[in-house]
Amino acid sequence: MEKIRWQKMAEDTKKFFTSPIEFYQNFEKEGTLLEPILYVILMTLFGELILIIFYGLFDLKVLHLNLLIYILFIPMIVLSFLISTLILHFIWVLLGSNENFITSLRCNASFSPIFPVSILISFIPFFGKWIGFFIWFFILWFYIVLASIYVHNIEEEKAKKVFLIIFLVISIFRFVNLVRWEIKEKIARRKAEEISKKIEENMKKWEEYQRQILEQQRKILEQQQQSPTTQ
Repeated sequence: MEKIRWQKMAEDTKKFFTSPIEFYQNFEKEGTLLEPILYVILMTLFGELILIIFYGLFDLKVLHLNLLIYILFIPMIVLSFLISTLILHFIWVLLGSNENFITSLRCNASFSPIFPVSILISFIPFFGKWIGFFIWFFILWFYIVLASIYVHNIEEEKAKKVFLIIFLVISIFRFVNLVRWEIKEKIARRKAEEISKKIEENMKKWEEYQRQILEQQRKILEQQQQSPTTQ
């Protein structure tokens, strides 16, 4: 069985943020498939864990259910990772890369730490969602360009221009979806507030109705008590 180099994963993650150029200049192009795929799974699950913690959904009572969801989610992570690698590899080959698919896969896996970072940024109060979107755009573009130059030996200007165009198109669609989601969220929130207000009004009406019935019952009892006395 292949030995997982956990220490190297940790060191590579540190270099990814602290010395990105050096990281890609000395990039390990060949190797097994297990390590990069495992790295992607870990980074994705780490990002999801951040979401759970920030949304306050972490509960030890349902932890086993969360683990089950994660296990079911893993094949989707791997599938989406392989599809994105195929797309990236195709683009790199068109730009003149002579590297094989394994190298592209390892490059794509190296971008994984961006996901949990973008999740953290998205929780900045007020503007986190929008700032996180643009930071994700520039960080991912920056690292893909570095991988293109130092790993795939593509000209710097060509890599910058091509991936900038691609990212602008993707980001426009993503930005539009964010705006749509924000509008839908506001509409849903407004409807929820209206429903809550109507429920509150109906509760008040019901309380008033009950009060009137009790008041009538009290008056009837008083009349019944006074009738024998009058006779």
